Amino acid sequence: MGFGLVLEVVKSGIDLVMKGKKLQLEEREVVSKILSEISQLINSTSEKFRKNEYPHNHCQTLQILAQNLHETLKTHLPPDQAKLLLESLSEASLVEREFAFRHEPETIQTLEIVAGNFAAWSLLVKSGVRN
Repeated sequence: MGFGLVLEVVKSGIDLVMKGKKLQLEEREVVSKILSEISQLINSTSEKFRKNEYPHNHCQTLQILAQNLHETLKTHLPPDQAKLLLESLSEASLVEREFAFRHEPETIQTLEIVAGNFAAWSLLVKSGVRN
């Protein structure tokens, strides 16, 4: 095997690693954005509660996200944290039930805590922190 061929193989290997890292970074960016948008949606829900407004469509959106994000979160978060966030998301998706209790400070506070958790994990995923 000639030296030129060895250099080409090494260069190809480095290129593949760099492309893999770029894809990982892009994927983390997407997951981070999803988590951030979930946080914003939950915060919007709690604000509507404060204003005595019904959060139309929020429950369906949150439920669909809760049902479909398991693999994505499992890939980018510690397993116990992914499970906790999905459980929180499922609970937050029950906003129709919670609307009756919207004047109770614990309901709004719980939604704000869940939103904060998603915002924090959005930043951690974006930075590449997994544990």
